[in-house]
Amino acid sequence: MWLWFHTIPDEIGPMELESKEFVEVVENLLSTAEKVIVVLHQSLEHTLTDKFRKKSSTLININLENRGGLTQT
Repeated sequence: MWLWFHTIPDEIGPMELESKEFVEVVENLLSTAEKVIVVLHQSLEHTLTDKFRKKSSTLININLENRGGLTQT
Protein backbone atom coordinates (compact mmCIF):
# COMPACT_ATOMS: atom_id res chain seq x y z
CA MET A 1 0.00 0.00 0.00
CA TRP A 2 1.33 3.43 -0.94
CA LEU A 3 0.69 6.50 1.16
CA TRP A 4 0.81 9.78 -0.69
CA PHE A 5 1.65 12.89 1.21
CA HIS A 6 1.09 16.49 0.28
CA THR A 7 4.58 17.46 1.36
CA ILE A 8 7.32 16.46 3.76
CA PRO A 9 9.40 19.33 5.16
CA ASP A 10 12.90 18.09 5.89
CA GLU A 11 12.95 19.46 9.41
CA ILE A 12 11.42 22.31 11.34
CA GLY A 13 14.15 23.64 13.57
CA PRO A 14 15.30 26.90 15.15
CA MET A 15 16.86 28.32 11.98
CA GLU A 16 13.80 27.59 9.83
CA LEU A 17 11.56 29.34 12.34
CA GLU A 18 13.58 32.54 11.90
CA SER A 19 12.05 32.87 8.42
CA LYS A 20 8.60 34.46 8.46
CA GLU A 21 7.98 33.19 4.93
CA PHE A 22 8.86 29.61 5.90
CA VAL A 23 6.56 29.73 8.93
CA GLU A 24 3.67 31.05 6.80
CA VAL A 25 4.09 28.39 4.12
CA VAL A 26 4.41 25.53 6.60
CA GLU A 27 1.52 26.86 8.67
CA ASN A 28 -0.67 26.52 5.57
CA LEU A 29 -0.05 22.77 5.73
CA LEU A 30 -2.19 22.69 8.87
CA SER A 31 -5.28 23.53 6.83
CA THR A 32 -4.74 20.92 4.12
CA ALA A 33 -6.66 17.65 4.09
CA GLU A 34 -3.56 15.84 2.80
CA LYS A 35 -1.32 13.84 5.09
CA VAL A 36 1.82 15.63 6.16
CA ILE A 37 4.96 14.32 7.85
CA VAL A 38 7.02 16.82 9.81
CA VAL A 39 10.19 16.44 11.81
CA LEU A 40 10.34 18.60 14.94
CA HIS A 41 13.00 19.03 17.57
CA GLN A 42 11.49 17.58 20.74
CA SER A 43 12.39 20.52 22.96
CA LEU A 44 11.65 23.27 20.43
CA GLU A 45 8.92 25.63 21.56
CA HIS A 46 7.22 27.82 18.96
CA THR A 47 3.59 28.51 18.10
CA LEU A 48 4.02 26.65 14.79
CA THR A 49 5.49 23.49 16.33
CA ASP A 50 2.85 23.58 19.08
CA LYS A 51 0.11 23.64 16.44
CA PHE A 52 1.57 20.60 14.67
CA ARG A 53 1.88 18.69 17.93
CA LYS A 54 -1.75 19.42 18.82
CA LYS A 55 -3.06 18.43 15.38
CA SER A 56 -0.94 15.31 15.06
CA SER A 57 -2.65 11.95 14.79
CA THR A 58 0.63 10.11 15.38
CA LEU A 59 3.73 11.22 17.24
CA ILE A 60 6.91 9.17 17.06
CA ASN A 61 9.76 10.08 19.36
CA ILE A 62 13.06 9.07 17.80
CA ASN A 63 16.17 8.81 19.94
CA LEU A 64 19.55 7.09 19.86
CA GLU A 65 18.13 3.92 21.39
CA ASN A 66 15.21 3.38 18.98
CA ARG A 67 16.28 4.99 15.72
CA GLY A 68 17.82 1.79 14.33
CA GLY A 69 14.58 -0.11 14.77
CA LEU A 70 12.42 2.22 12.69
CA THR A 71 11.43 0.66 9.41
CA GLN A 72 9.15 1.41 6.51
CA THR A 73 5.92 -0.62 6.44
